[in-house]
Amino acid sequence: MERTILFVDDEPAILSSIRRSLKVAKVDWNCEFVLSGKEALNFCRESTVDLIVTDGKMPEMSGNELLEKLRNNPESRDIPTIMLSGYFEDTLRMKALEMGIVEFLNKPIIPGEFILRLRNVLRLKTISDELKIANKDLIETRMQIIRRLGKAAEYKDDDTGRHVIRVAHYSRIIADGMRLSPDVVELIFQTAPMHDIGKIGIPDNILKKPGVLDPGELEVMRQHSSLGEDVLIPLAGEELAIYKRHSEMGEDILGEENTPLLKMASVIAASHHEKWDGHGYPRGLKGEEIPLEARIVAIADIFDALSSKRYYKEAFPIKKCLSIIEELEGNHLDPNVVVSFNRNFDKIIDIQKRMGD
Repeated sequence: MERTILFVDDEPAILSSIRRSLKVAKVDWNCEFVLSGKEALNFCRESTVDLIVTDGKMPEMSGNELLEKLRNNPESRDIPTIMLSGYFEDTLRMKALEMGIVEFLNKPIIPGEFILRLRNVLRLKTISDELKIANKDLIETRMQIIRRLGKAAEYKDDDTGRHVIRVAHYSRIIADGMRLSPDVVELIFQTAPMHDIGKIGIPDNILKKPGVLDPGELEVMRQHSSLGEDVLIPLAGEELAIYKRHSEMGEDILGEENTPLLKMASVIAASHHEKWDGHGYPRGLKGEEIPLEARIVAIADIFDALSSKRYYKEAFPIKKCLSIIEELEGNHLDPNVVVSFNRNFDKIIDIQKRMGD
């Protein structure tokens, strides 16, 4: 299915630059270009648009004014939007984020990063659209999850307490704060609890060690058990001793069925240990290469780990947790996700109090 992106900028030179970047990247999208917010609104009334990329400052109608009109129309309120601006103003940025901008980029654009951001947003839009079409299959999909996890439980019982429940709720709050579509927000909520499913392959003496892991144990923690071609076939004892990354194992368990729920679950399981600066694992993805849903679950997972008692540590005070999150912003964590986390922190704390271990 061909995706349509609408680019809005009052400067023809900027639109020409974007055209060149798209041509070099050889994208297969239907790309439309208009010079004003008014033209953009007219285009959205007459055509289906999957993504809008708009300038922040334009005469007659600014990017924020355009966004407000789009959000007030039921037909266009869920169109994801990226804002470009040559002016780095905190008030403009915060207003745009509050109104539901998915990404905020400063001019001049960096072509490679720009294309990655477009691909990432369109991918989430595709997931949302698939959910609407496949909603009737959701019950059966959930049953597939239950059966798979039931089989996984034969290898190891889950001993994480209420951690996965809190991470799911934190992730939903953060995703909703980023104004993702309701379908995607709900999907993240449903799949976030399975982010560490791969840990079923980690030995208890390492997974539940009361102290800090040594380098060798840390490497094993990042390993998963190779379940083979068919994850439902029990492995031989020798095979069970072969562990690779637990996040990749989670991807293997959850990634077989071609359904939106299982696809997102596998993405989160595989990528929630990636870092914004590229120094995470298992693939060393960097920045926008990391799926947005994984970036959202990452901060939820980290905050709950910091604020909860674990085998190897006591719970940290909230003030210390926030200080660590601040230190991780921009290197481990996506700054835009941290903005939503901070803006909705009261809701997150409420969940923590109500769903504590």
